Amino acid sequence: MIGKFFDKILAEDEEITEKVRNKNTGKERKKFRTKGFVWLVLIFLLAFVSRLIILLIVTKPGYGVIGDVFHHWQIAYLSKTVGFEHGFLRLWDFKGMEFYWGLLHPLVLILGFTISQSVSILVPQMISIIFGSLSVVVVFLIVERDFNKKAAIASALFLSTIPTVLFHDTVGLQEPLGLFFLLLGIYLFSNKPFAAGFSWMLAGMVRSEYWIFGALLLLASLIRSKKLENSIFAFFGYIIPCIFYMKYMLNYTGNAIYPIYWNYMAIGLGKWSNGVKIVLNPTLQLIKLTCRILTASFLITALITLWKRPKSYLFLFLGFIYFAFNFSLFGFGSHFNTLAHYYVGFESWFEIISDIGVGKVLAFPEGFLGILTAISLFYFLPKKLGRRVIPLSILTFLVGLGVTQFMWAPIKKHYNLKSEETKPAQEIARVIANKYTGKGTILVPAGAPNLSYLLVYYEGISGEKMLSSFYSPFYYYKGEDPFSEWNTFREEIIDWLEVSNAELFITTLSDFGDEKEELKDIGKMFILEEGKLFILLDEIRGYKIYGVKL
Repeated sequence: MIGKFFDKILAEDEEITEKVRNKNTGKERKKFRTKGFVWLVLIFLLAFVSRLIILLIVTKPGYGVIGDVFHHWQIAYLSKTVGFEHGFLRLWDFKGMEFYWGLLHPLVLILGFTISQSVSILVPQMISIIFGSLSVVVVFLIVERDFNKKAAIASALFLSTIPTVLFHDTVGLQEPLGLFFLLLGIYLFSNKPFAAGFSWMLAGMVRSEYWIFGALLLLASLIRSKKLENSIFAFFGYIIPCIFYMKYMLNYTGNAIYPIYWNYMAIGLGKWSNGVKIVLNPTLQLIKLTCRILTASFLITALITLWKRPKSYLFLFLGFIYFAFNFSLFGFGSHFNTLAHYYVGFESWFEIISDIGVGKVLAFPEGFLGILTAISLFYFLPKKLGRRVIPLSILTFLVGLGVTQFMWAPIKKHYNLKSEETKPAQEIARVIANKYTGKGTILVPAGAPNLSYLLVYYEGISGEKMLSSFYSPFYYYKGEDPFSEWNTFREEIIDWLEVSNAELFITTLSDFGDEKEELKDIGKMFILEEGKLFILLDEIRGYKIYGVKL
């Protein structure tokens, strides 16, 4: 009885479009149905409102942002205000990482800044919410087309309630944008293969991993598609923007696959870990081994999916590849070892697993598991056992949704720890602004994008009035010790300060390390030149504010 009632409400067998024969040509065309459009609007609103509630209640809009959100904001803002003046789509950053992530996300953020007439951090947060919600709609369309409406609605409901997906769709990172284009390409492939290939390459312009995922989806379609013409159109849809993007990267970085190359060098080989060797304790070794086994398991599952070619094989292939890739980050290479020092303070393996589980790398895979569950409960089980199983499917699904809500506890702990790191920057920005006359340039630390944001948004200091200390001669010194030839090297510093029209030089206490270990340490310069080139104006929360005296 419940199953029949469920069928009636969902109008299970009714399609979004219907085929209508043209009287003149005799050819069939698709006629738009209002009911299908209403479903899409309702799904989008469900996803959008749920994410908006989390933004307002949990992640505190415009403040308390975690991860690289400030860094993405900085790249977009500086590219708009500084970079584009130096060349076509010339991205800009204070840390030299502008081309590491990709081109598309900064462009979308810049569009958001322009439309909203605001440079608030709320702009990237809202963009993430919009594209995260659109991704839910595309998943609904894929599951409805390849399975049924019950499974599609359950999938959308899951993606609109699971804590990890909701959380990461609100913080303002770039994954929701890239994931949308990956999913959109999968949906478009059967009818609009050129657009599908193009969409997969757009995803590659958001994250280097998505560049790989898009290429793998293209390869999967070339190998397993039943229609050769679809594969050919998808190939050209992908390769045309890919060639232009590679040429763009080659022009500005000298490396046509710059994002992929540096992602591998940093995450795989540990290029950015400064050669630190970390010994894993038994718990961490077990977790790493488990991740290796899971990597192999999901990779094999992805290959079997291609071989068997079940319904929605491209979507399933993406999910399994996503799992394999992300577990490989923890199971192989240096990524997990780099994070190991952080996990040493955790009291149990459960805490470590919980922290990994709330990370952005597993947000979509966890959502994917929910989608597989929805398809199993509302498509495969009823197909095998009949409609009498639907009440049990509904109950099981609702219980599963309830269990996922326990993930809010580690998420809130994770968020509170990260967001606390941004609070001191507000006071620092206010002190810097009070010391600044506006006549010269503020030299800011390379790794403090949250400080850049606060100076721009709250203190009204334009990005054109700021320059990163990353571009000082210290970072490009080729000798062993600049202080052994300080009288000569000092002139290079003075020239750079003059060209930069420096008024304030902001540095952190981490710059004042052990000079025996870090011969190029910039902190020693301030000790040698205090009262000469630099005047200490204030010291606050680990930052030193120097006035430049030329």
